[in-house]
Amino acid sequence: MKDLKNMSANSYKTILKRGIDEFEVDRSRFIGSAQFAETQEEAENFIREISEKYKDATHNVYAYIIDNTVMKYSDDGEPSGTAGPPILSILQNKNLKKTVVVVTRYFGGRLLGKGGLVRAYSKATLLALDKALIIDKALYFDVQLIVSYLDLGRIKNYLSIENIHILKEDFTDKVCIRIYIHTQGREKLIKDLNDLTNGNIDIKINKELFLPELDGKIIL
Repeated sequence: MKDLKNMSANSYKTILKRGIDEFEVDRSRFIGSAQFAETQEEAENFIREISEKYKDATHNVYAYIIDNTVMKYSDDGEPSGTAGPPILSILQNKNLKKTVVVVTRYFGGRLLGKGGLVRAYSKATLLALDKALIIDKALYFDVQLIVSYLDLGRIKNYLSIENIHILKEDFTDKVCIRIYIHTQGREKLIKDLNDLTNGNIDIKINKELFLPELDGKIIL
């Protein structure tokens, strides 16, 4: 298994949205539900929500990983090691954090055996994660650029070349441009923009925040 401790503090893998999918095997119905969870409390709340939604189910099995130290699973009455651990193993192998998966089973009257249960709970987990969309979350700065109209064209051309998306523009006596910049690109941005305008620019670095990325691009 991949070691979560080796993941960068500036990024981590997680899921974008709630994902739900289901299938049947030997008359048993399996429903996988995946959700982003910022905290252990959010993960536990999601587990309760799904367990209440499917309170008539035979089992509501779960696993979650919040960070390197907070992770948990439950077989919820299935034979030990056949349900919760396979879910947790998939989350670990995919290096996911802040992710919770609940797999609901409606027993169909036929025993699947230990191997069959492991395969079924693993499949339900993978289906749910596929629907939830695995992404990266990377640390960015919220940046405000205050520039003169004289320099506006050069600034916007630079941002376009660097594939930096403009979130908002406000026009008064000067132009205020709001962008997100990856934390590792801050120094380069400051240097390049100061060089481009001969220092005639006001760069305000605001809060840090984690933003979702897919294929290296921010999902807005």
